[in-house]
Amino acid sequence: MKQEKFDFTINDIVTNAQRLFLQYGYKKTSIEDIAEATNRAKSTIYHFFSSKEQIFDAVVSYEMQEMRKSVKEKIDCKQKSSEKILAYLDQLALELSNRLTLLSIITNEIKDKTAGKNEYLKIVEFENIFLTQLFLEGVESQEFTNISREDIPLLAEVILSAFFGIIGYMINTDNRHDITKLSRLLKNIAPQFFC
Repeated sequence: MKQEKFDFTINDIVTNAQRLFLQYGYKKTSIEDIAEATNRAKSTIYHFFSSKEQIFDAVVSYEMQEMRKSVKEKIDCKQKSSEKILAYLDQLALELSNRLTLLSIITNEIKDKTAGKNEYLKIVEFENIFLTQLFLEGVESQEFTNISREDIPLLAEVILSAFFGIIGYMINTDNRHDITKLSRLLKNIAPQFFC
């Protein structure tokens, strides 16, 4: 029972902090705001989290876990590595559009570099490892005969750089994230990497 209450309190703090970060931004959201939104004393917030940065990290971690579950479900039903990579990029775009805190980090809208940069690097590192593994599966199964093992890490990095750059560009030029445009673009460009 005590663990359930502990988990509920943390979840409540993270959920409310997420809402406040999206509504007011990271810099303008204070511990006092989070305490007020959760109907808790500031000391209670500090009992669970030592700083606003730690709360922010928890928000991003939660969003990343949810996003990764969804992406994994989408690719697990695919057989070929090329299908998995296309499904991965497509679902990643969809999930990022639904997870505005992560999207803000990726498009550098969070100006506080200590909060956003560390989380951005974690996201990119994880996604790079994940995409590299998908390409390795394709090389090992001989589906990708024109890709050498030593080129895979760079290929994954280039694809992710282009992917995150396109998302940033779409947001900065259209002031919104158009998932249908991005999906269409991915379906046209991504197969070129598998030839």
